[in-house]
Parts: sequence; structure tokens; C-alpha cells
Amino acid sequence: MQQLLSLAVLLGAMLHLQGCGGDTATTAAPVTEATTAAPATTASPTAAPKVFKSSVTLSGLTIAEADTPEMKAAIGKGLADSMGLEASAVEVTGFEAGRRLSSHVTGTTLKCLYTVTVAADAAAPTAPSADAALTSIQAAIAADTNIPADVRTKAASSMTVSAIETGFTEVVDDTSTNSTRRLSFSFVTSDEPLIL
Repeated sequence: MQQLLSLAVLLGAMLHLQGCGGDTATTAAPVTEATTAAPATTASPTAAPKVFKSSVTLSGLTIAEADTPEMKAAIGKGLADSMGLEASAVEVTGFEAGRRLSSHVTGTTLKCLYTVTVAADAAAPTAPSADAALTSIQAAIAADTNIPADVRTKAASSMTVSAIETGFTEVVDDTSTNSTRRLSFSFVTSDEPLIL
């Protein structure tokens, strides 16, 4: 409010000074050539990439062996290779330990949770076959010298893919909308009259 008042006083002083010249002749403002500005270009908003989640069930490794940054990167690279994607498109997000019980085999399984990021206009990825996933994961683990040699040997000899989720679920990012702000109403009913 104070800024508006100051602006009004300044404008009044300028108008007052404009009338104080003593000379009644007016001078025309210099003629300027009209120019047309180029239309402003606005960059079209870039659509966010799509993220899908899925899982693959592995056996032959413990959760301690698998849940390291190097193994996550190698398993992610193997999954990406088996789907024909760049390694950066697949991220292993975690593991869930489980038990595998069948008529002839009992052992520990790991459900490997991962995400696949694709362009906004791309279709959902296609899950690899269990054999393709296993071959690619084992190759990526074998190629990573940051993984201990005994774990690489174990992965090459005893790791299997016992199940692979064939569908992908799109992860919806609600951060673009203000979904964290919720409006809540409470209604109270009473037989008593409302007194204001």
C-alpha cells in the first residue's frame, strides 16, 4: 500500500513539473519507426518418461550376496540386455526373500524388484523369457570384476530364474498434482438449534 502511495505522489509531481515550463509551444515527440518483434517461442513442455515396475524370481544367491550396489547394477544390466534396452533404463529397486518349495527342490528364492524407464511415447516393455534373463544376468555378473569372485562363480554355477513376471505395471507419479493436500469436511448433526 505504501508503494502505491509513493508511486501516486511521484506521478503527481511529474505531472506538476510537466506543466511548469513557461513556454506554451509544444514539441512533438520524435517519430520512431515501428518494428515488429519476432513471436516469442515457447518450448513445449517435455513429457516425463514412463516408469514400469516388475519382478523376477532368482534362486542360488542369498539376499546378502545379491543386495549390493554392484550386484544390483549387474542384474539390472542383465535384465536390460535381455529386453534389448540400455543398461540405464533398468534399475533394481530391492529384493524380497522367500522360500521355494517344489516336489524335488527346496531352497531360498529372491524376488528381484526392478523398474524400467522408457520414453513418454513408448509402449510398455516386453518381459524377457526366463532363459534369456538368466543368460544375460549371469553374463553381466561374470563381466563385473567389482563383484567378489566367489559370488560370480556361484551365480554362474547355481543361479536360476524360477519365475518371471510377464506384465509390467506403470508407476504413476502423483507429484505433478497436489495430491498430498487433502480437503476434509466434517458435518455435525444435532437436534439442538444452531445459535449464532
